[in-house]
Amino acid sequence: MLGKSLNFIIFLRTKLGHVFITKIVSCADMTNFIPLSRTNFFQKTFIYAALCLFFGLMSCFNATAQAPPSSRTPATQELEQVLEFLAQSTGVSPSVDLLEYYRQNPIRLKIASVRDLQTIPGISLETAISIKRFLKKYPEANYTALQDSLRLSFAQAYLLKFCATLEISQNVLQSGLQSEVGEAVSGSPVPTRTITSSSSSSSSPSSSNLALWYRARTRFWATPQRGFTTDATPSQQFQGSPLELYQRLTVSLRVDSVGFFEANITAAKDAGELGATDFLSGYLRAEFGTPESNTSIVAGDYLLKSGLGTILWGMYANKKGADVISPATETAQNLIPYRSSTEQQFFRGAAVQQNMLVGEKLSARLMAWGSWQQRSARIDSMQNVATSLDFDGLFRTRSEISTRSTLPERIFGASAEVSSRLDAQTDAQSENYSHENWSRENWSLGASVFSLQYDKPITSRSVMVFPQQSGALATLFGTYSRENLVLMGEMARDGAGNAGGRVGAELRLKSWELAAAARAFPTDFRSPFGMNFGENPKPTNEAGLYLAAVWKEIPKLRVNAYLDVYTTFSSTATIPTQVRGVDMFTETTWDIAPNLQAVIRLRHETKTDQLTLGTGRSARRVVYGRGKTGFRLQGQWKANEVLRLQARFEGAFVNFEGYESAEVGALVFVGASWSPLEWFSLTGRMVAFRTDSFDSAVWQYETAVPGTLSNPPLYGQGLRAYLMLEVQPLPNITLYGRGSLTRRFDVSTLGSGATQINSNTDAQLVLQVDVRF
Repeated sequence: MLGKSLNFIIFLRTKLGHVFITKIVSCADMTNFIPLSRTNFFQKTFIYAALCLFFGLMSCFNATAQAPPSSRTPATQELEQVLEFLAQSTGVSPSVDLLEYYRQNPIRLKIASVRDLQTIPGISLETAISIKRFLKKYPEANYTALQDSLRLSFAQAYLLKFCATLEISQNVLQSGLQSEVGEAVSGSPVPTRTITSSSSSSSSPSSSNLALWYRARTRFWATPQRGFTTDATPSQQFQGSPLELYQRLTVSLRVDSVGFFEANITAAKDAGELGATDFLSGYLRAEFGTPESNTSIVAGDYLLKSGLGTILWGMYANKKGADVISPATETAQNLIPYRSSTEQQFFRGAAVQQNMLVGEKLSARLMAWGSWQQRSARIDSMQNVATSLDFDGLFRTRSEISTRSTLPERIFGASAEVSSRLDAQTDAQSENYSHENWSRENWSLGASVFSLQYDKPITSRSVMVFPQQSGALATLFGTYSRENLVLMGEMARDGAGNAGGRVGAELRLKSWELAAAARAFPTDFRSPFGMNFGENPKPTNEAGLYLAAVWKEIPKLRVNAYLDVYTTFSSTATIPTQVRGVDMFTETTWDIAPNLQAVIRLRHETKTDQLTLGTGRSARRVVYGRGKTGFRLQGQWKANEVLRLQARFEGAFVNFEGYESAEVGALVFVGASWSPLEWFSLTGRMVAFRTDSFDSAVWQYETAVPGTLSNPPLYGQGLRAYLMLEVQPLPNITLYGRGSLTRRFDVSTLGSGATQINSNTDAQLVLQVDVRF
C-alpha cells in the first residue's frame, strides 16, 4: 500500500511539476510579450508590478462583487507582519510552534502566572506583570481595554488574542480554531495553562475533551538540484528521492479537575534522504494538579529554558529586530515538549517540572531531567576523538550518512526558582484578596546545573560544541521588580570554568518603554545549549551594551529604536583581529486610518570585516569597517472585509571603506490577501529585485504554509513570486498549497555544489493537509 502511495505521489509530482514550471515560468518571462528591450531594469520592474496589481485587483473585485461579504477576516498578512516583527530579517522565528500550540490551547490570562504570560512572544517581563496587575484590578476588562490601558503595540495585542483567552472555563476556543503557524522551531506551553482549579471551574460540570491532530506535508522542486542528477560527482550524489516529507500526529486528552495528557510523534524526511522516517521524534506528556501546585512530566524529546538563557534555552536565540524590548529582557523557567523536525540540540529522555506554593508569600518552580542519545559527529578513529558535530540534520550523501549517531551523549541536571507571590497564580475571588494589598515589589531567584558527558573527547573549536569529554555547567539568575521597573541578571560557568553573564533592565512609563542589556562572555566560553541576545547567537567571545526605546505619546503612532555597541575579546574564525561594531535601528508605524497603515524602517550597522584584494602572489588581506544601511517603506491597506493589499520598497547600501566600490540593492513588491468565503483564502506576491552582489542582498519574509518559514535572501537581478491557497472543505480538514518561483536574469545556474540548480529558475511546490478532531 505504501509503495502504491509513493508511486502515485511521484506520478503527480512529474505531471503537476511539468505544468507548474511551464506555466509559472512563462508568466515570469513577460518580456516576450511586452516591448521592453529599450527600458532599464527598474522600468521593467514598475511595469511588472503595475500589471500584476491591475490584474489582481480586477480579479479580486470581480469575485468580491459576485460573493456576499464574509465574516472572516483574512489574517495571513497580519500574521506575517507579527512574525516579521518577532524575527525581523532572519529565516528563523523562535516563536512559531509556540503560537500554533497556543492557538489550540490558549493561556487563560486571569489565572496564568507571570512566567506563563512571558512565554507569549513579544510579552516582556514588565509587560506580563502589568497585565496581571490590570486584570486583578479590572477582572471584567476586555482585550480593547487591556490594549488601550497598557498601550500595547499591534503585534502585542494580536499575540495576546491569538495565544490567550480571558475566559477561565476549560473548554475554551475548542471549535473552529484555524491554525495559522507551525512547528518550525520552538516548544509548547507550561503546565498551568491547561489545568483548571476547583475554584475556577466549580460552576461547570466535570468534562473531558479528546482531540486528535494529524498533519502531512510534501515539498518538491520542479527544477532538480545537482545531487539528484547525473552531473553530480560520487561525493555529491544524494542517496534518496527528491521528495521532502513531513508527518505529525498528536493526540491529547483533557479531563477537568484531573489533568492534561498528550502523545506526539513526528516523522520527517529532507530531500535526498533515504526513508520517509529519516528523522523520528516523539514524546508523552502528563500535567496534573491545581494552578497553585501542579506537575508536568515529559518522556521522550523536550527542550528546557532557564534564567536568561546562558546555559539553557530553546534552539534559536531571539534576534535584534522590531521587537526592541522583550528579547533583551526575556527570562524563563520552562519544560517544553519538542515538536519540531529541526534535528538539533534537543534533549531525549525524561524530565519533570513541579510548581508549588511555599507558604503564603512565595512560590517555587523546580525541574529535573536526564537525557541520553546519539549525536551525529565526525570521528577520528585513529585518535579516538570527535573532530566536529553535525547540526544541520541533513543525511543525503554517503559522507553525511557516515556521521549519523556516532557520539553517545549523557546529561543530568536540575533547576530551581523561588519567587514572590506575583509569580504564582492567585485566586481573584479569594476572600482575602484585595487589589490594594497586591504587592508592587516582587523578586525571583534561581539556579540551574547539569553535567554533560560524551564517550569521546571533542576537539572542535566551534562555538556550537562542548570542546571536551565531560564537565558541568551552572548558572545563577534573578529578577527584581518595583512599580514599573524590572532588573534582572545571570552569571554562568561553563564546563571549563569560564564565567560569563548578562544583566538587563526594563522601565515602563506612560509614553515610553525603555530597556537596557549588557553581556560579557570570554573567548573560550562554550555553552552548547545556551543562547545569547547579541551579535553572536552563542554566548562566547563578545561584550556589548544594548539600549532600546519605544515612544507612544501620539495615538496611532509608534516609534521603536535600539542601539547596540559590541566588541569581541579576540579574533574570530573569519577575522584575524577583534571585531567591533555599532548597530542602530528605528521603525515608525503609523495607523493613518483604521484600514491603512504605513511603516518606515531604517537600520545601519558598521562592523569589522576582511577583504582579499588582488589575486595570486599579489593577493593581500585588509581589515576594514564595512557599513550597511537598509531602508524600508511599506504600506498596508484593508480594502474591505475580504481583501488586504500590501506594497513595499526596500533598499540596501553597502560601503567597503573605499577598498571596493560601494554596492546597492533594491526590492519592490505588491501583494494581496483575499478571503471571499469562510472556507477559502488566497495570498500572493510579486517581487522584483536587483542587487550588486550577495553583500547587498535584501531579505524578504513571506507567508508560508503552517509549519514552515520562508525568508529568502534576494540578490542579483530577477523576479520572485509566490501564491498560497487555503481551502477548508470540511470543518475538521484544511488543505494548503503554495507555489513559489525565483528567476534570476544575470546567471545561468543557481547555487553551488550538490544543491546547485542547472537553471536560472527555482520553482517549488508545497502541499499540506491538516486534520483535526
